[in-house]
Amino acid sequence: MIAMASNYKILYLNSNQILVNGKPARVGDEFNEKAIIKWSKERQAIKVIETNSYIRYLMVAKLSEGKELTAYQILTRNKHLSTHVDATTINNIVKLKSDLADGYDLLDTIEIPTKLKQDNSHYFLCTYQYGDTKLIKKLMCDKEMLVIDKSIFWVDGEKLDPRDIVISISYVDGIPETPVFIKKYIDITIIPDIIE
Repeated sequence: MIAMASNYKILYLNSNQILVNGKPARVGDEFNEKAIIKWSKERQAIKVIETNSYIRYLMVAKLSEGKELTAYQILTRNKHLSTHVDATTINNIVKLKSDLADGYDLLDTIEIPTKLKQDNSHYFLCTYQYGDTKLIKKLMCDKEMLVIDKSIFWVDGEKLDPRDIVISISYVDGIPETPVFIKKYIDITIIPDIIE
């Protein structure tokens, strides 16, 4: 895989006095990890989403560390925005991350054992690129398995042609707005039902 620079889109600002690359930051603006963030007050904050992985982060001013930092510096020292998960959930996420392979062959169903809770408010998300469109699909719920099947190709009631894709997996732990990232760059190779 080629490492790509991260790009971030601003979702929320708690101050209109924050500058990104010398210009006032606005909701909807995008910047990369080299962008210079300039704070003027303690606890100013920018909530962003990384445009490739859809992981959300919270950047917060800590003036003791400087008034100007790159986005990368802020994110690598900051506590990332995430759901408040308990130790058992964190351990189960770490285990699942290590259990996930870098690639799978998909004929009908891929099942990966997990102890993470699954119900209407606790579930897995699969993100992938299909042509020019980035899709996020809620995965089928199973009590003890992370399940990936060809239903990920059903979008708004229409079936897309299954094709080889690269997916990212996240877990919603009760708060849909802040899924917990698990793993990206998982290759899914589609195996045809019938080869003529």
